[in-house]
Amino acid sequence: MTLRKIAAELGLDCGTISHILNHDDSRYSKETRKRVREFADSKGYRPNAIARAMRTRKTGIVGLLFRQEPGHPLSGESFYSRIIEGVESDLLDAGYKVLLASVSNAEIASCQVPSIFQDGFVEGMIILGTSDERWLKNVYKACRKLVVVDEAPDGLPAVVSANFEGGRRAAQYLWERGHRSFALITGERPSLNFQQRVDGFQSWIAEQLDAEIKIPVFQGDAWADGGASAARAILASGLRPSAIFCTNDHMAIDAMKALQETGCRVPEEISVLGFDNILVSAYATPPLTTVAVDKTQMGREAARMLVEKLKSADRLPALRKEMPLKIAERASVQTL
Repeated sequence: MTLRKIAAELGLDCGTISHILNHDDSRYSKETRKRVREFADSKGYRPNAIARAMRTRKTGIVGLLFRQEPGHPLSGESFYSRIIEGVESDLLDAGYKVLLASVSNAEIASCQVPSIFQDGFVEGMIILGTSDERWLKNVYKACRKLVVVDEAPDGLPAVVSANFEGGRRAAQYLWERGHRSFALITGERPSLNFQQRVDGFQSWIAEQLDAEIKIPVFQGDAWADGGASAARAILASGLRPSAIFCTNDHMAIDAMKALQETGCRVPEEISVLGFDNILVSAYATPPLTTVAVDKTQMGREAARMLVEKLKSADRLPALRKEMPLKIAERASVQTL
C-alpha cells in the first residue's frame, strides 16, 4: 500500500495524504485526518523509511565501527562484545538502531570517511579499536556526532579507561604485597592504552624509590601468544622478577602458561598481574588477578554521550570521560 493508492481510494490528493500521515498537518480537518489514518491502518500502510530518511536526514540508526584486523575480528573479542552490549542497551532504549560495520586498515591509512556516514545511512557513529589520530580527526571533522571508545587521542569526544591511573594502581597493588623486582609485558604494535599503562606503572615505582628507573619491558603480539614469547624472553635474559605486569589479560594468561611450562610456579615463584578483566581471566590457571575495566558501563556511557549529541542542534564540546578502575583479586599474585 502506497500513498498514491491511498489517495486514489479516498479521492484525495497524494500531497494531502503525505501531509496528514507524515506530519499530522493541522490545515486539514480532524475528520479528514482521522479518515486517512484509519484507512491507512486498515490497509497496513507503513511509511517508506528510506524515503523519509532522505527527506529528513534522520535515519534513527547509529553506526558502530570496528577496525578490521586481519585474522582477529575485534567484534568477536570478549572485551569489545561487552562494550557492544552496553552501547546497544542504551541506544535501543533511546529509540535508535545499531548498525555494525568495519573499517579496514587501508581506509584508515588513506584517511577515508566511512561510507555508511557519507552515504547517509547513519546519523552518528561510535568507533572502537583504533587510536589513529589523523584518521579519527578527519572523520570527526566530517561527522561531529561521533564518540570514540576505549582508545582515543586528546581533542575527541571519547570514553576511555583511566589507563595511566590503572598502571599506577597495578604497581601499588604489587608493591603493597611486598614485590620489589618487576618486568613488564606489552604489545609489540603501538597502542596508546598500553603505553599509558606502562608509563603509569613506571611512574608509581619511581616515586617509591625516589629515582628515575626503567623497569625492563618485553613485547609480544597482544592477541596471539605474545605473552608466552615475552615470558620466555624474560627467563632467557636471566631476570627473575618477583612479579610481571602485563598490559592486557591475553598476554598475562599466555605468560602464565609459558612460565608453568618451564617449571616456574605461578604465583609461588613469579606473580602475574593483568589488565582488562576479560571473562576467561577468572578461569585461568591460576585465576588471574587483573585491573578490572567495566566494559559494559563504558559502552553505556558512550551511547549516552552520543545520544546527547544527536539531540543537540549545537556543537557540543569534545568531552572526554575516563572510567574508574579497580583490582579484581584472584590467585595469580602472592603476598611476600
